[in-house]
Amino acid sequence: MKEKISQVIVVEGRDDTVNLKRYFDVETYETRGSAINDQDIERIQRLHQRHGVIVFTDP
Repeated sequence: MKEKISQVIVVEGRDDTVNLKRYFDVETYETRGSAINDQDIERIQRLHQRHGVIVFTDP
């Protein structure tokens, strides 16, 4: 059984989502790369207010 993560994890792309879901029951938000725009920031802020977020990006 996969461990449930209640926060939404912010990732860069589809591969990150696939890898996380392989091991965890988790919702992700994909930014489609390392640069984020104002729309991404607004969505992440709303997700943070509802669920909390974890930012999981490449260094």
